[in-house]
Amino acid sequence: MSASEPRASHSLGVVTDGGFAAGLTVRLHDAHAETLQVGSFVVVDGDRNRYFSLVADLQLRVTDPNVAS
Repeated sequence: MSASEPRASHSLGVVTDGGFAAGLTVRLHDAHAETLQVGSFVVVDGDRNRYFSLVADLQLRVTDPNVAS
């Protein structure tokens, strides 16, 4: 891959919550959880628009309440 070739796109996860001012919450796919870094540029593909974004924070959350206890 040279600098002029576009990078292959792949899905990092699914947007589950958020807004423009508050930021977005994304549920990451398992394979990408440890490779994403704060400061990474990402593209959010909508139905009609593409939003270019910067990862500003990463948080670990539990989706199964039985795991938290």
